Amino acid sequence: MTNRTQSAEPGCDDAGWLPAMRRTFCLLLLALPGTTGCGDNSHSQDATAAASATAQATDRRVLGAEDEKRHLRLYTEEIQPGKLQLSFDNAPSFVRPLEMAPATRELELGRGNWLVLAAGAWSVPDVRCIFTAIHVLEQPDFNKENLKLGVRLFDDYQEIKTWYPEYDGSAESPLWLCYSHGKVVGTRSGVLTKEQIADLVRNSFAK
Repeated sequence: MTNRTQSAEPGCDDAGWLPAMRRTFCLLLLALPGTTGCGDNSHSQDATAAASATAQATDRRVLGAEDEKRHLRLYTEEIQPGKLQLSFDNAPSFVRPLEMAPATRELELGRGNWLVLAAGAWSVPDVRCIFTAIHVLEQPDFNKENLKLGVRLFDDYQEIKTWYPEYDGSAESPLWLCYSHGKVVGTRSGVLTKEQIADLVRNSFAK
């Protein structure tokens, strides 16, 4: 198993985010906010529980993280042993879930401008960075039509080599890559603040 280390640099700390992970290739929610109110709400609770049970029976996705402020949710589904499929609810249109451990880099990354974030599926700080990156790219400074955010989960650092051959093997996550029409124009690794993410994007695409 690869030795995993993470940057001690502070950042990627959106207060609305509720993290929950387990290390065996799966993201699990530890807690969701409860609701309280006046009067008897037992009928409402029963209806909610029934609806939740029905949804769970048909939806194999696991809620991994949530940004309450934006009603933004991150889900995973184990589509084969050790391989997760990432999806979002209520994510901005510029967000693109990318395949975990692909055989090669996606063709769409060769078109237009991208910020690609490769996050360790076992790392709470890495997953926090997904929400922070979304928040940064939502700002008016960035053209959402031209800049996309690709999000890829990984379990082992060696998976990165298949879609980013120049990867040097350093065990620091997450990995940030800026692509312009298929060419890497900027890279960083480790947990970044909002300001550092914004600087990476501006500096990379100003070249």
